[in-house]
Amino acid sequence: MLVIIASLLAGYIIGYLTRRHPVKKTPAIINALIWLLLLLMGWEVGSTPNLAESLSTLGKEALILAIASVTGGIAASYLLWKVINRNKEKEHK
Repeated sequence: MLVIIASLLAGYIIGYLTRRHPVKKTPAIINALIWLLLLLMGWEVGSTPNLAESLSTLGKEALILAIASVTGGIAASYLLWKVINRNKEKEHK
């Protein structure tokens, strides 16, 4: 965790010191690093026998969690919208 925080702080300091000279290739560099990260993550998943075998079960659980999260978010948003509109209607009367 300390390495992550130190890296973040070092990046901030470098960015602050070089803010007058922006790197024009930043989006391309970021995209390349993201693709590399995805490749390495896939490699790690593919090389872990237990994880690769249980991927179908994990996929089902992830789908259920995603559907439940979206449904809960929609329901909470709808209820909040109703409460806000109810309070607005009371103010206008």
